[in-house]
Amino acid sequence: RRGPPEVPVDVALSPADRHQFEVGVGYATDVGPRLRFSWDQPWINRFGHGLDHDLFISAPEQRFAGIYSMPLDDPLRDRYQFQYGFRHRDNQDTRSLEATLEGGRRWEFENRWVQTIYVRATFEDFTQGGEDEQVVILYPGISWSRTRTRNPTFPTWGDRQRIAFEVSDDLWGSDADFLRMTGESQWIRMFGDDTRLVAGTGIGAIETDDFGKIPPSLRFFAGGDRSVRGYAYESLSPRNEEGRLTGGQQLFTATAELQRRVTGDWWGAAFIDTGDAFTDWGPDDLNTGAGLGVRWISPVGPIRFDIAHPFDDEDNAWRIHFAIGPEF
Repeated sequence: RRGPPEVPVDVALSPADRHQFEVGVGYATDVGPRLRFSWDQPWINRFGHGLDHDLFISAPEQRFAGIYSMPLDDPLRDRYQFQYGFRHRDNQDTRSLEATLEGGRRWEFENRWVQTIYVRATFEDFTQGGEDEQVVILYPGISWSRTRTRNPTFPTWGDRQRIAFEVSDDLWGSDADFLRMTGESQWIRMFGDDTRLVAGTGIGAIETDDFGKIPPSLRFFAGGDRSVRGYAYESLSPRNEEGRLTGGQQLFTATAELQRRVTGDWWGAAFIDTGDAFTDWGPDDLNTGAGLGVRWISPVGPIRFDIAHPFDDEDNAWRIHFAIGPEF
């Protein structure tokens, strides 16, 4: 008989475990020690619905969230999802207790872009910069995102894009009127086997007539391990007359980092970051930090150690940043 050889193959399928648990322990300069616990139920009924829970604990932030998923005709790409969450924050001049409900529709296209349309309801009791407020906000939104990587633990190539628009109005009962836009872009590229470039930028803007009603969860802050290194976590934003952080209506950040393999799983890095959160954006107001770092691809994931100099902070000559985990 002519033609390619044939080999009989038997495929046996079994359902995934109905209960999957994961515990993670880490450390980052931004939040200190952190603990994460997840409980996933990939299928809870014959329709393929799933339920995921996630608990995160650190010194400045604690949150608990859940997602209920209802797959559609293409279960790997399309689904309805309903989310709930509770979060407590106590960091710098921010004190916040937040509860959120959200319902949305998710599509994943052939080009791997993901479109999500959602409606979110948030109650937030907060103190920001010494000002107390309670708000209930109902706002729809739409987002487009895509993440691509090769070798996810320490990507040799990858990029992540996301843009989102959200709107709130007292016409449907919200305590705040606003139009909010956020966007981010990150890139990883290799040059040869031993040189790696990591670059990214982030932007944000809020259009509102009453910024005092905007809760901290929607305001903008910059600074920290994943923002502008050389500055403390979320320490960059406008300040009021008492010198307290108020959060910004606009955001801009940018980073460029060049890494070079030293030996084996050890890499050296040189980087520069710039950015800030603003009331009125101005390029002359950007804060810039630069420095050197070490990367070790450990069995538990990349470990990053950086020493950064903040050029616009007269009180601090250097700041150490330490974190475990990939860039994205």
